[in-house]
Amino acid sequence: MDLGVIVGVTGGVVLVIIGILWGGGDMLAFFNPPSIMITVGASFASLFVGHPFSRVLQLATFVRHTLTPPNFQEERLITQLVAFSEKARREGLLALEDDLEEIEDGFLRKGIQLVVDGTDPRSSRTSCTTSSTRSRRGTSPRLCSSTTGPSRRLRSA
Repeated sequence: MDLGVIVGVTGGVVLVIIGILWGGGDMLAFFNPPSIMITVGASFASLFVGHPFSRVLQLATFVRHTLTPPNFQEERLITQLVAFSEKARREGLLALEDDLEEIEDGFLRKGIQLVVDGTDPRSSRTSCTTSSTRSRRGTSPRLCSSTTGPSRRLRSA
């Protein structure tokens, strides 16, 4: 787990408790089940309004990636890219087509396929950039909750 997640969650909880106690409030007065249902439940329900059901179901995956970041095996990827570079230099770009089946990463496979097919470099870049942007948009349910939740009124005022 990333240290930032631990510091952020712990710091947030501690600051809320300090704020409640400093304001002279009773801790139990802040735990009102109907209010929690309205705030959390309505914010979660707004995700279903703003996103397809399949994308909202992916939210659990995003939470898991936040708590335990995936291992992208950068060293293996760099070694693979260097091998592709050497092969392309020795045998030509078309020789990379034989290796497409063993590429696990879909983004890399698509990029190599575009190069092998002789796609214009500008078009290849546009295609990969569009694909990368769509991939990042997959995380938007958590971002959407920050724009549709109860705090939105506070920020837009």
